[in-house]
Amino acid sequence: RMRLAPLLVAAPLLFTALSCGDDDGGDASTADASDAPDVPELVDSSSRDVAIRDSSASDGATLDVAVDAGDDAATPPSPGVLYVNVGGSSRLAVVDVRADGAMSEREAARLELPRSPGAMAFDDVGRRLFIGSNMRVFTVELDVAGAPALAGTTMLSDQPVYLALVGDSLISAYFGADRLLSHDVSMPPPYNELDSLDVPDEPHAALPVGRRVYVPHRNGDQVSWIDVAADGTFGSLEGVDSETGVGPRHIAFHPSGAFAYVVNEFADTVSA
Repeated sequence: RMRLAPLLVAAPLLFTALSCGDDDGGDASTADASDAPDVPELVDSSSRDVAIRDSSASDGATLDVAVDAGDDAATPPSPGVLYVNVGGSSRLAVVDVRADGAMSEREAARLELPRSPGAMAFDDVGRRLFIGSNMRVFTVELDVAGAPALAGTTMLSDQPVYLALVGDSLISAYFGADRLLSHDVSMPPPYNELDSLDVPDEPHAALPVGRRVYVPHRNGDQVSWIDVAADGTFGSLEGVDSETGVGPRHIAFHPSGAFAYVVNEFADTVSA
C-alpha cells in the first residue's frame, strides 16, 4: 500500500516544485501511498526561460526545472508560490517562497477540498489546477493574487494516477483499469469525455511532449506512445519493450529531446 506525499505545482512566472501521491495496488485511492519517491517529467515551457518538466505526477517526486542557457543562465529562478496538495488533510496549501528560499504558508488562501487529493496538472494559460481525487477531478481556479478557488468537479469512471494537459484535452491514466481517458477542458466543468483507450498493462504515467504522450507500463514491461489529435482523440498505440520484469514506471526526457530515461521500479534501475 502506498503513503501519500504532498504535491507541489507551479503558478505562472513563478519558481516551482512538484510532488504528489498515490498509485500502486491497482487504482488505489489517494489515501494509498508510495514508500519510494519518483521523478516527474517533461511537458512544456513557461515564462522566464524556465521549462516546467511536469505539471502532474502520480506519486512522490520533485519537479525538474531547466533554465535556458542564454545570458541569464546563471540567474536562479524567481521566487514565487508553491501549491501543495496535502492529502492527509484534504486541502490545497499556498506557500510563498522568498528570494532567499525561506517559505511560509499563506494560511488565509488555503483551500479545503471535498476529498483527499492525488495527481495534479497545471494549466498556466487558464490559471487552473486539475486535481485527481478518487473517481473525480477537481478544477481549481487561481485569481490574480494566486489564491485558489474550487470551480467544479468532473466525475470519472476510475481513480486517475496521472494527469496531463495536451492542448485543451486533459489526459488521465488509470493504473488499475489499464486505460487512458481524454476530457475537453475548453469549457467550464464538468468536462465531456472525448476518447478512451485500453493500454495494458498498468499505465503509470502519461507524459506529453507536444501532442505525443509517453506511457510506461509497470507490469507490461513496455513504454508506449500515442498521438493526441486536436479534437482530443487518440491515435494508434506504439511502443518499445523493456527488459523482462524490470517494471518501467516513470519517464523523463533530456532537454535536448534526444534521450529518454525510464525508472524501473522492480529492478531499481534507470534505462536510457
